[in-house]
Amino acid sequence: MKEILQQLASNLEVGSPEVNVNVNDSTTLVRLTANTGRNEYFITGQSDDRQTYLLVSIVSSEYCDFEREHRAINQVIPMKTAYLYTGAVSGSRGQKGKTELINSLLAEFDTRQIEVYDNQKVVSASGLSPLFRETVECGAHRYNLQAAARYHQDEDLTYIYLGFPLILGEY
Repeated sequence: MKEILQQLASNLEVGSPEVNVNVNDSTTLVRLTANTGRNEYFITGQSDDRQTYLLVSIVSSEYCDFEREHRAINQVIPMKTAYLYTGAVSGSRGQKGKTELINSLLAEFDTRQIEVYDNQKVVSASGLSPLFRETVECGAHRYNLQAAARYHQDEDLTYIYLGFPLILGEY
């Protein structure tokens, strides 16, 4: 797995990434991190006795067309692509305000909401938009769009996340 991740890093032309390997009884986790000045790269592989998962996260503070990265990754291993866009607004919006933000975002994409999650810290809704072809199946439903909002008190910012087809990772 480490060799595959290093090949991904090489194809992405990220220089010499920092490599961390953690092994416990049944799981191996390998993580490569690199910063090119324009983008941050997090290439993670996790494997247990049954399955192996690979996740490539590319973080950019400006708009990027990730077509080059997409091709570079596909040369090593076929993949499915997920996108996460993150923004922030000043101050707290409260639960009602966060719900309104999420509903407004999903309405812009003509999304039929399927699932809503609200735990007093974060509001998240996922659904199906006719504007996107690729979907993921989870249980009896298909999804291709998820939006979430969470207030971070230490920064006094409400972060808004928009994921296609879903938000992967923590928010």
